[in-house]
Amino acid sequence: MAAAISLASEGQLASLSLRAVARRAGVSPAAPYRHFASREALLAAIAAEGYQMRSRATTAAMAPLDGQAIEQFLETGVQYVLFAHEHAGHYAIMSAPELADPHGYPELHKASVESSLILMESIRTCQAQGLMTHADAREVAAAAWASVHGLAVLISNGQLATLGFDLSSPEDIARRVARILVGNLMGSVES
Repeated sequence: MAAAISLASEGQLASLSLRAVARRAGVSPAAPYRHFASREALLAAIAAEGYQMRSRATTAAMAPLDGQAIEQFLETGVQYVLFAHEHAGHYAIMSAPELADPHGYPELHKASVESSLILMESIRTCQAQGLMTHADAREVAAAAWASVHGLAVLISNGQLATLGFDLSSPEDIARRVARILVGNLMGSVES
């Protein structure tokens, strides 16, 4: 798994094969098949691990903010961006198109649903307290997810430098941009 994560973090996800993973790990070409039936099964196991890691980090970051619904919602976005930056290999694999429907992998499905529930519960809490638009929570989640996913990609690709951002602090960028998103969602958007 570590070899696959390393290859993915180097931008080699598209060409990642079990043979390439075996080469990187310094084992025989057949060795990965003792643990994973296919490339997709390996990626699913890594993605599940990534969702679990991100969920733990997000939950831990939200805990000290108990009772501060908007700050907790903001933290879901910040932690998403930080995870993408700090765990580029996991993040690349979690975003792999072949894992878009995780139903064939129960552990991946469970981990991705649990990760999504953190965001959904945060949104519903904000809405219940009248702090956020009452648009469909799934639509709010999609807007938030699209925003932080795009931000994570722009940071990791170095593209925000063209706007004058100092890329040495992804957390600072994430917090500032997430506040704009939160401000928009707190507005009077009609559902």
